[in-house]
Amino acid sequence: MFCFIVFAIYLLILPYVAPTFGRVKIEDSELLSSHSFVYKFFLNQDYVTPELFEALKIIAKKRSESYKGIKLIYLDANFPFIDGFPLSPHLSHNDG
Repeated sequence: MFCFIVFAIYLLILPYVAPTFGRVKIEDSELLSSHSFVYKFFLNQDYVTPELFEALKIIAKKRSESYKGIKLIYLDANFPFIDGFPLSPHLSHNDG
């Protein structure tokens, strides 16, 4: 039951609450995608600032135009609420 509740919070509540903390969920598209569903659904490490998300979309579009059919893949980003928290294996810097 606990796992179901946590998973429901991850999917139904965090994407709507995170913008109040200055973060948005990276939305996958045909040009931008997560490397693994683990980062998105289990570790919840796919949140960035709105400015970074816009930059990612622009970079993904430019890469796709330069190299036909290529997709930009990201590994992980950050948590929805905490700034400056080092993510494993990014322990040498404060954000993923």
